[in-house]
This record gives sequence, C-alpha cells and structure tokens, in this order.
Amino acid sequence: TTAKDTTGEPTHFSLEDVTINNGNFHYNEKLTPVNYSVKKFNFKSSGYYWDRDSIEAKFDFESGLGTGKMKGDFMINMEKLDYRLAAVMTKFDLKLIEQYMKDFSNYGSLRATIDADIKARGNFNDAQNVEAKGFLAINDFHLSKYKGEDYAAFKKLAINVIRLNPKEKKYSIDS
Repeated sequence: TTAKDTTGEPTHFSLEDVTINNGNFHYNEKLTPVNYSVKKFNFKSSGYYWDRDSIEAKFDFESGLGTGKMKGDFMINMEKLDYRLAAVMTKFDLKLIEQYMKDFSNYGSLRATIDADIKARGNFNDAQNVEAKGFLAINDFHLSKYKGEDYAAFKKLAINVIRLNPKEKKYSIDS
C-alpha cells in the first residue's frame, strides 16, 4: 500500500476584538519586595489575525498606588518585530520606584510625579534602532529619610527630546 499524505495546511488561529473595560491588575513580587497595581484599565484592539502581521491597540489606566493617569496606543509587527508607541502620562506618582530604593536609601521616602508625552518607533531585535521624541517632566521631587529633611529635592526637571536616534547617533535634547 502507499502511504497516505498526512501533511496539510497548518491550523490557523485569530483572536478578534479584544476589549478590557475598567480592569484592575496587581503585581506582587516577594523578593525585593514590590507591590504595584493599576486600576480603571481599559484596552481595545481589533485583535490578532493569523493572516496579518501587525497588532494595534489603545489603552488607558490610572495608578493604583497614588495619583496619575496614562493613555496611549501601540502597534507591533509580529514578523519583523517593529513597534510604534505613543504614550501620555499625567501627574503619574513615582512612589512605585521607592520600593526599589529601600536598600540603598536606608528606608528613605520618595515623592514625585511625572508628566510625559512620548512617541517612539523601533525594533525589538535592535535596541539601537529607535527613533523617539517627546517631553518628560519630573515634578516636586523629594528624597528624604524624615519629612522635611530632604537628601535631594527640586521643583521641576523638564526634558524635551527633539530627536533621539542611537543608530544614526542623533541626539537633540533640551531642558
């Protein structure tokens, strides 16, 4: 007898119309330790289709640990691993960083917020292949052990990235 051909078309999957409304996410890492959360998380994407190479989505959420909001959109080309990101942060509390600083700050406290409006595109396989521009401001920064006794403090540090492109060695940054 002749062998029957069992090779055929591979199975294809699509995940269409992905939506998350008003989600809450919690991250707990016991070693450092780090505890962080986001609330009012919204996500909308047309989904992943087996015969398309790209995924696009929009998102927004609020910090679960303090003040602040973030919103944006992104695109990822799954074949080439190219990406595009646009994100805006408003009065986002940097308290989450305090958890990572406990060891070297002798249990000091950190208070600050960040505002940002960043646009970037690049490739996940090539860290040098990025083109970015945007604005970043750290506001009301205080690093202290005791309230009123700051190790370091400033009212505002603002950075305007006019163009950042490591591959072409183009760095145009202003403050």
